[in-house]
Amino acid sequence: MVRIPGGEFQMGSAEGEGEPAEHPQHAVRVKGFLMDKTEVTWGQYQRFVTQTSQPLPKSPIWGMPETFPVSSITWDEARAFCAWAGGRLPTEAEWERAARGDDTRQYPWGNTFDPWRCNTRDGGPHAPTPAAAYPDCVSPYGILDLAGSVWEWCQDWYDANYYRQSPPIDPPGPLSGTAKVCRGGSWESGAADLRCARRSSAPLRETSRHTGFRVACVVSSRVP
Repeated sequence: MVRIPGGEFQMGSAEGEGEPAEHPQHAVRVKGFLMDKTEVTWGQYQRFVTQTSQPLPKSPIWGMPETFPVSSITWDEARAFCAWAGGRLPTEAEWERAARGDDTRQYPWGNTFDPWRCNTRDGGPHAPTPAAAYPDCVSPYGILDLAGSVWEWCQDWYDANYYRQSPPIDPPGPLSGTAKVCRGGSWESGAADLRCARRSSAPLRETSRHTGFRVACVVSSRVP
């Protein structure tokens, strides 16, 4: 896991940029936390299944190679894995903090889209690849694949208008909803979906070959 320092950043998109659900751009302060450097892989998920007797999700058409990001699992299954691993899903604010750092960069590596930095519709093989296969797809804190590869479940319920009332410190997301936040885009996404501020959602019981996750936790629970 990678330590993400606490601090303030501008969450969302500036006026005239992005989509309505990304407005208004607003200052958010989060506590320090830890986040997986890569998305959870099939190898890791299969160890969880073996130790907990949970059923395996339906296999995508390319199978379940150990080094590939896990996909086709529900939000509840992702949450159960995180708890087993001693963590939780990241909040939407934590995810964006990890992706863009202290500034308002458009992509984890900067403001210019480079299709060859990550596994996307525009620069990848048009198929899933192993986690960490694109070392240049890296955030300011050294986290990989926050753009492309697979969409990532977050902890929060989704509300397109949440930014209008979001608290400025450790926003937890809405109290209820019908869908959960997904972030980061996938190997079939274009540049617009790979932006750090891009918000998407999916019903919590939906499974998609394009959606996986990574684990986050408070610093004190994993690091002395």
